Amino acid sequence: MGLSSTIEPSAIWLQFRKYKVVPLNPQLRGRIGELERKLRRGVPACPDSQRRDFYDVQLTDGWAYIHVYHDARMVYLVSYFSSTSFNSIPIGSAFENEPRREC
Repeated sequence: MGLSSTIEPSAIWLQFRKYKVVPLNPQLRGRIGELERKLRRGVPACPDSQRRDFYDVQLTDGWAYIHVYHDARMVYLVSYFSSTSFNSIPIGSAFENEPRREC
């Protein structure tokens, strides 16, 4: 039928039911709960074309930049961007000078 998808063409589906989610910066702890729930249910994600196993995941009020470390069954929350400042400097980011893009 003529159903359209809300997932962007370059997006992929991530689902990790038994992976632990860990913030790289203590300031990001408040974002772990929602990210964990979404990853367990499954969520569309935008792969980073420059880094393997790094993704942008949309949360309720912003975007999480994550790294999936399969060997340890861990997802690291690298940084968080509020919806209103997605293209500005991320909170707690190790990649402050990196350009950001949307899917």
